[in-house]
Amino acid sequence: MHEKMTRLHAKSLYRQGWKILDIAAEVAVSEKTVRLWRDTEAWAQTLSAEEALEARIVHLANKGGKSEEEYRELERLIDALTRLERGKARLAKTGGGALSVGEAPEKTGKSRRKQEPKNEIGGLDLVTLPEPPLFAYQREIAENEARFCFWLKSRQIGATTHAIAWKALKRALTTGYNQIFLSASKRQVQVFNTSIKKLAQEHLSLELAGSKEVIQLHRGGKPWGAFIFLSTNSATAQSYSGDVYIDEACWIPRFEELERVASGMATLKQFRKVYVSTPSTVTHPAWAIWKGATGKDGQPKPDSIHRVRTTVHDAIAGGNNLIDVDVLKQEYSEEAFAQLFLCQPLDDEQSVFRLAQLERCQSDPETWGPIGNAPVWIGYDPSRSRDYAALAVVAKVDNRFRLVAREKWRDKSFRWQAARIRDMTTKFNVERIAVDVTGMGQAVYELVKEFFPRVTPLNYTLETKTDLVLKTRQIVDDGRLEYEQGDAFVTQSFLAIKQSGTDTGRVTYKAGRTAETGHAEAFWAIAHALWFEPLRQRRRIVIG
Repeated sequence: MHEKMTRLHAKSLYRQGWKILDIAAEVAVSEKTVRLWRDTEAWAQTLSAEEALEARIVHLANKGGKSEEEYRELERLIDALTRLERGKARLAKTGGGALSVGEAPEKTGKSRRKQEPKNEIGGLDLVTLPEPPLFAYQREIAENEARFCFWLKSRQIGATTHAIAWKALKRALTTGYNQIFLSASKRQVQVFNTSIKKLAQEHLSLELAGSKEVIQLHRGGKPWGAFIFLSTNSATAQSYSGDVYIDEACWIPRFEELERVASGMATLKQFRKVYVSTPSTVTHPAWAIWKGATGKDGQPKPDSIHRVRTTVHDAIAGGNNLIDVDVLKQEYSEEAFAQLFLCQPLDDEQSVFRLAQLERCQSDPETWGPIGNAPVWIGYDPSRSRDYAALAVVAKVDNRFRLVAREKWRDKSFRWQAARIRDMTTKFNVERIAVDVTGMGQAVYELVKEFFPRVTPLNYTLETKTDLVLKTRQIVDDGRLEYEQGDAFVTQSFLAIKQSGTDTGRVTYKAGRTAETGHAEAFWAIAHALWFEPLRQRRRIVIG
């Protein structure tokens, strides 16, 4: 994979007009290797003569400290391009086509049919593009001209699907710059892909086509700019340049490495960086960027970052009438509501689990191999009066516990929920199921027992609850839990678990909500699935 990305990088530089000597130095391989790649992959044949000249002219024009020879070369290339354009005009009159590098003109007088390139935007009026309906706070971001913008925002306010998607679409159309999107997983970054296509179709009558990774625009038959959708694999990301958008920056593991790559892609002064995220914890590196550096007097030092904070209340004030704050407050704990909707980060120093630990448990599902007939354990956490019921399906692969499926339900009958659990038993090699039988969980347990007699009931006592947390913490400490990179719902649920004391001075664990309203359902469902793993040593967890 590394060699492939190095080769693609070298090809990109070649298309920009770099010399073999300079490419070899840039990508740290021999000149012989670069020439071998050029010849075997026919790099020159992929460029028309005009494109090859333009690429070299642009490279030399933008290069600082040009030598006298390079100035002379630039003049020669401009003269050659002028002659080529004149010859191209004469060919057009006689029905001839464009020439590729090294290609001779056709001797027949027959014209060659040129296929219309995909995503041709030459017919669009780029000066008066029809704007989609945006709320005031969305338009503020979409029209912001800052080179580096950090948008700290509430959940569910149309940040990705409207504001950022339109901003990128308009930038690509009007400037021809690449628009590069990074997110914690390929699944998440596809939200941008889908949103951009939808906006282009609905508001510009432009049908965009392309792969999941790249949508290439054309203007006048020539490449004009591309939308590039990447996960946080920095080895892949570093081959591109253009405007960079990092989605949910505060939830991305190993963020420092990705941030360096993103800054490299947007090095040139015409490019922009946009980070957008809800906050995770005060210890995440992206939070330090949001806060900025402080001086000895404790005051923020001035920098070039344009920071925008949009809480759920700001969104409502900005015209969004689709949000019911009272319902959200019923569904989330006070702490979770403050984090996800008021832009206040968690202090994971007070949590049983630390963000750094959970980051080590995350990986890209595309790197996962098939689980085959691996044993699967299922955990079920029932709903209380206002929260969700949750299901976790964990496969034991190579002594690691991989979260292969999770679901949450609300206002579903006991029989419906039991049927969903049964569906999992037909899909996976289910060996064990654990169900919390406290309160409403008893009814689901009885239904599950009809088709899976070995189901284990979990009666919540102080000891049971403690063992659930200790076993899960043991697995996380060992780095044996694995779940999808960027799954903020699971991460936030784990961070919500805190240690507290009872009236009698004994240690227990809570998630910031009462028994009546439920708590951290994703964590408890996963902990129930992990119940069957032996506890090596029962010990008190030290917090802080």
